[in-house]
Amino acid sequence: MKTNPVKAALAAGQPQVGTWLSFGDVFTARLMARTGFPWLTV
Repeated sequence: MKTNPVKAALAAGQPQVGTWLSFGDVFTARLMARTGFPWLTV
């Protein structure tokens, strides 16, 4: 099973910064996924 890098970083005490996406648009989701945030909530 693959490890979750966000959970692993949190377990190691490293802060993780992500963002919320309120658009249901595929283009916007792909654009935000490429910005470098470790997590994105749609």
